[in-house]
Amino acid sequence: MSIQSIDRAFDIIELLSQTPRGMILSDMAAALSLPVSTVYRITADLVKKGYVDKNSELNLYKIGLKFLDLTGLFRFNLELKTEAQPILMELSRQTGFPVFLATMMDHEVCYIDRVYTAELDSAYSIIGQKRSLFSTSLGKALILSRSDEEILSLIEEKGMVHYTLYSITDPEEFLKVMDECRRRGWTTDNQEDRLDFQCVGAPIYDYKRDIVASVSTSWDKTRFGEMEVEKAADLVMEAAARISERLSSR
Repeated sequence: MSIQSIDRAFDIIELLSQTPRGMILSDMAAALSLPVSTVYRITADLVKKGYVDKNSELNLYKIGLKFLDLTGLFRFNLELKTEAQPILMELSRQTGFPVFLATMMDHEVCYIDRVYTAELDSAYSIIGQKRSLFSTSLGKALILSRSDEEILSLIEEKGMVHYTLYSITDPEEFLKVMDECRRRGWTTDNQEDRLDFQCVGAPIYDYKRDIVASVSTSWDKTRFGEMEVEKAADLVMEAAARISERLSSR
């Protein structure tokens, strides 16, 4: 889509946001001083993506529910970051390593916060980035309560990428790893996503006991090879439990 088309798409969205009852194409075109064909083409794309809803019987166009989903996600992430921030800071001080907070978006890990008390200048460079559910401890924690069938469905949808020599790309092997993670309550990434880096993660639950986010810490094995994985996991699980408690109390 060209820059001009993007500008016009936003013009259409802003116009419809001011007309909750909806508009027909000809009225939209007249209001925007655009050809009906142009408005139709751009609006059709917006309908496909869910940002605009179309009433086929009345030929009316309205703002789509996708905006409500995005708004709700933004508010939840903001609340989650607010509740988790002091706990993440404490966890980083305890481990001496970076700490990450993530949620799931489009069946991928989406980083929403990163805390490292030793290098605050670069603390937020990873926010908004996405990674695989299957190669990261954060991702494994996000799907810890999923059944094997659900996990296999996710694998079929997203695929398993070979990031390093240690990446797990066999679904059956991955299910065995997840079974072990469920048993102990925490997850790990042993150089599967990034060479030389070890991570441990744990899930964060809401008041319904649904997994809504995950937290992890990560360290360079070439520099901190003596770090005990189980000790780090205990600290991460404690932090995850405290964040879950704060979310539940809200």
